[in-house]
Amino acid sequence: MKKSKRYKMKKSFKRFLCLAFILISSIIFFAFGGYTKVQSAFVQLQKFFDDNEEIAGKTREDNGDGTYKLSLSVTGDADTDTRTPHANILVIYDQSGSMLAHLASTTGSYGHTGDLQSAGWVQLYKTRVSHGSGYGRYYICSDPVSDSEEYTGTVYYDSNGNSQGGCTSYTEKRYSAITRAASAEKTVYDFANALLSKNPTSGPDTNAVEMALVTFNTNSPISNTAPDPTQGWTSNKSTYLDLFQYNGTTYKRSYAGLTNWQQALTKARSVLEDADSDPTFVVFVTDGAPTVYQGTYGTSDKVNPSVAYPYAKTPAYNLNHFKTQDGQNNGSVVATGGNTTLYGVYAFGDEADYLDDLIYYAKDGQNRPTAQGGETAATVATTNYYNATDSAALTASLADIFNSIVNTVGLGEAYIQDGTTQKVQTSSGNISTLLEVDENSFEYWLE
Repeated sequence: MKKSKRYKMKKSFKRFLCLAFILISSIIFFAFGGYTKVQSAFVQLQKFFDDNEEIAGKTREDNGDGTYKLSLSVTGDADTDTRTPHANILVIYDQSGSMLAHLASTTGSYGHTGDLQSAGWVQLYKTRVSHGSGYGRYYICSDPVSDSEEYTGTVYYDSNGNSQGGCTSYTEKRYSAITRAASAEKTVYDFANALLSKNPTSGPDTNAVEMALVTFNTNSPISNTAPDPTQGWTSNKSTYLDLFQYNGTTYKRSYAGLTNWQQALTKARSVLEDADSDPTFVVFVTDGAPTVYQGTYGTSDKVNPSVAYPYAKTPAYNLNHFKTQDGQNNGSVVATGGNTTLYGVYAFGDEADYLDDLIYYAKDGQNRPTAQGGETAATVATTNYYNATDSAALTASLADIFNSIVNTVGLGEAYIQDGTTQKVQTSSGNISTLLEVDENSFEYWLE
């Protein structure tokens, strides 16, 4: 016990010696000019304020002991800067000849006598009278009425039930007067209108949504008359909407040729090279499986889709894994970390698992497997693929893609950057220029 006590006493004595040394050193410092240096610092501070009266409204009070009490009057006013999220949307649009096919309709007044990609669309006529063997049937007529009677859209029969005007019976599938092209143009028009309407009319974010267009048939882009078949990135709503007809009954663009998925997807990548680094979405709209591809010796003749399809796989993967940069032609394909999402919309036709296979492959470079277990489908489902068999389904598909883009990016919402420090005032004026503002220090999202 005594040994332990003596140890504590020695330790306390060492602390005493240290404190004594510090005290003696301080006395020596002030005795040899330390006070003079401290006093000099106060004098320099006083001179600084005397020479810079315009910096701030302040007061200086002498404490009478060589020290001063300095006061600075500052006021602030909160300010906000509302910003809109940004996005790029590229539409790849099919202008092959099959887009001129009429839409199927059980009540339609059109028939067809050959391949849907060829001519052969004919007006159908129905019987007018309730008697005769032709009642309720539809006819193709070279002259649907007699010379003395006005055409009413029906086939006339004599009292014996014989048709007039050289009419022959039509019992095949019926179609409406509306073409795929007219329906598709209206749907894409509405889709683009909804997206570009998200742009504010003023402020720094009027280009929040930018859109571009790639068209294709046998080749891409298509060389045809105005409007320009390939539209560069634009945030101007009227410029982009002018590329499509809006009424749903007529069409504006030119349609002909075969369906080349490979060239369309390859061209789309070159357009993405000119995009900025905002989240990017590609919407691929086609009404048929691929029937042509770009081979070693140029564009092929019409081939079976099973032959043309493999040539579209790599371009699709590259699109879905593309990382846009700053619009300086330096984007790149990356395994992970890309900012591009590819959607596929098969419109109007009877799809044979080509586009859904393509969109599945674009995700991770793997072929779509056959469904297992209790699934009834022949193959597993594909995310971001839509099979739009008619106009209503096409509208619903693009509406779903629109909602997906809006929800992913937050279009239409706003986030607030705090600008409080830009409003800092003193009694002698604004001093915000003397402050360094970190614009990322305050940021709020509105839900």
